[in-house]
Amino acid sequence: MWKYIGRRLLLIIPLVWGVVTLIFILLELSPGNIADKFFTPDTTPEVRELIIAKYGLDQPAIYRYFAMLRNLAFFQFGHSMAQEQPVFQIIMDALPNTILLSVVTLIVLYPTSIVLGTIQAVRHNSITDTSISVVSLFFYSMPSFWLAMMMQLLVAYYFAGWIEGVVADGGPEFLANWFALPSSGMIDPVMYDYMSPGEQLLDRAKHLLLPGIAMGLASAAGTARYMRSSLLEVIRQDYIRTARAKGLKERTVIIKHALRNAMLPIVTIIGMSVPYLFSGAVLVETIFAWPGMGRLIVQAIYEQDTPLIIAAFFVSTLLVALGNLLADVSYAFIDPRIRYD
Repeated sequence: MWKYIGRRLLLIIPLVWGVVTLIFILLELSPGNIADKFFTPDTTPEVRELIIAKYGLDQPAIYRYFAMLRNLAFFQFGHSMAQEQPVFQIIMDALPNTILLSVVTLIVLYPTSIVLGTIQAVRHNSITDTSISVVSLFFYSMPSFWLAMMMQLLVAYYFAGWIEGVVADGGPEFLANWFALPSSGMIDPVMYDYMSPGEQLLDRAKHLLLPGIAMGLASAAGTARYMRSSLLEVIRQDYIRTARAKGLKERTVIIKHALRNAMLPIVTIIGMSVPYLFSGAVLVETIFAWPGMGRLIVQAIYEQDTPLIIAAFFVSTLLVALGNLLADVSYAFIDPRIRYD
């Protein structure tokens, strides 16, 4: 097991190198640079040269490339050109927010999809199976950014406005506190510091709900279909018929004998969903103004902040590779027959 993990960790090095090299080449080929935003028609050539030298843009590209690789090898990301702050600190401020959003998405929606897929398999070809399949296909076909905007419009605008109207007409005030969902941000920027710990937790959960659903709903709908197919294949095996012949309850047969073996493809899908969570976060975090890695990457690209862009993609690629490794290693814990020796 440990030799396998060691080999996989070594394979991450060329993967990360390839990604940051590609990003560096694309940035070099793109027009303009961050120094352009300081130039005006009145800027003298001497000042232009000083600004370009300040950001190291007067050095040859090959020199800057190898300097970038040397710094990344020691996790030295340098300073942001646009924000004038250490890149490491900027990423450490944004990364926990994206991880929180991704973890909540996985914890809430993947168990839901597994339950739905199990219900579909147990009630194969029934009205319940058909209804869940139609709804899953409907959400699976939606782009995450479009779903995010529709949720902002329907839930955070119309539904919240309706609740405010009910409260204004004399309705209970707890409706506004519990069911009015915010459409952007991570916390209430005005009242958060004056809330009790319980109210702060509720406020954070309300801000997490809409972006979490927008990111994970389509993926969960697809996972439910995979779960249905995998479990249908397992429950037709001979050992499942033997378990039923022994007089075991159907619930015991499904949960104890069938579900565990049907989970292997789902673990693969969860591992493959890590790249989707980070790529989908770029759009969803921008729409909901969530201060995470996705929004940070978009902002850095707009500002042509090369050190921040490269560091953000470096960290994202590293986390994606480690997520896939974790999914592969988890096979051995789900199915004891799998060995990596």
